[in-house]
Amino acid sequence: MHMLGKGDAPLAFDGAVLTSCELLGGATQDFNLMVQGGASARMLRINGGFQMTTNTPKIIAVYTHNERATVEIGSEIYELSQHEFGWMHVDANRDIYVLGSDALLMEIDV
Repeated sequence: MHMLGKGDAPLAFDGAVLTSCELLGGATQDFNLMVQGGASARMLRINGGFQMTTNTPKIIAVYTHNERATVEIGSEIYELSQHEFGWMHVDANRDIYVLGSDALLMEIDV
């Protein structure tokens, strides 16, 4: 059993496994990242700033919840409004910066 609260790290689990849940504090908003078996992916909650350099080609996606976010990939800058989702195929050895106080970053190896 897992208890998740606002601000907790995303929970990774096998989507083929039967799951159930009980809401303890009222309604919730759910966001899922699903990849085929064997694919490598992660989702991070961004609250402030995050920086990474890709080591392999990836799909990078960002979802903003109640706040705006700025995503910089190489020399390109993207401004995302609240409740907006954007993604891009990114080559290896690219610098990525995400600045936001309420966003999800998804990284999927391709």
